[in-house]
Formats: sequence, structure tokens, C-alpha cells
Amino acid sequence: MTIEEATKSHDVVSGTFILNSIPVHVMFDYGASKSFVSLSLCGKLNVPPCKLSRLLEVEIVDDKLVLVNDVFRGCNLAIDDETFYIDLIPIKMGEFHVIVGMDWLGVNGGMIDCPNKMVHVRV
Repeated sequence: MTIEEATKSHDVVSGTFILNSIPVHVMFDYGASKSFVSLSLCGKLNVPPCKLSRLLEVEIVDDKLVLVNDVFRGCNLAIDDETFYIDLIPIKMGEFHVIVGMDWLGVNGGMIDCPNKMVHVRV
């Protein structure tokens, strides 16, 4: 999904946020079970990757499957002057740098307000 498509979509919210002191394009998506980071951003995170406890099969565009086994744990995502920890799995992406999925939304009480294009989290 492109940034333009996300802006017009009724089931995701996107915007620019700060991840580990870097401005990034983020999409909040109820359809994603995990949270992901673009391969192009990985070298800038200043966090070493860790291994997942098991290989994870991720469905990407056109029903293609990729296997991943790395995760960047404890990244800092700043939203409205609050900082939240997020674990990010690296995959190849298009225009977005980060996809925030249900793993993070559930832990942080995140609610996507699609009609108003907002994300609410408990602090």
C-alpha cells in the first residue's frame, strides 16, 4: 500500500512519527498481526537485531510468503510526546518504514479511529 492509498483507505491510519530519533512513515494496521520495519531503515535504528524463537512466515504483497527470523527489540516510537517500546520485524516494504500491528496495539490499548484517521493509545 502506498502512502496515498493509505490516506484514502478507511481501515488504516498513517502518519509521520519518530522511531529511534528518526522521522518515519508509519501505518497502523489492524490486519497485521505483528509490527514490521522496512529493510531500508534497519541500518539506521542503532539497535542490533535479535533472533526470533522460531522462523516466522509472513504473507506480503500478492500472497507471497517470506520467512523471517530477526527482530529489533525495544525500539522507541514517539507518539504525541509519549515514547512507547516496539519490537519490529524487518521485511521488504514499499513507501512505509514501519507497520504497527496488533502485537503492539493490543499491549498498548491502541484503537484505530478510522473515520477520523487517528490512533488512540492508553498512557
